[in-house]
Amino acid sequence: MDNKKKEPVKPLLVARQEFIESLAKLISNAELPAFVLHDILKDATSEMESVVAKQYVAEKEQYAQAIIAQTKETKNEPKSN
Repeated sequence: MDNKKKEPVKPLLVARQEFIESLAKLISNAELPAFVLHDILKDATSEMESVVAKQYVAEKEQYAQAIIAQTKETKNEPKSN
């Protein structure tokens, strides 16, 4: 038997707000000119757009496969009268 307690999962909106606050603090403490910060954030945004696009394709494929599997299972179930 596993006696380890599971850590509570942090809600998405809480994690989002904590990230925003951390990022804002990091930016304000960076002591870099705005044009440098702009380029860094623009590059990070571009990379994230790529990651999100790949994640979308992967999740869409998983969903399609789940529908196919469910359809096969439904067809294989014995019909009751």
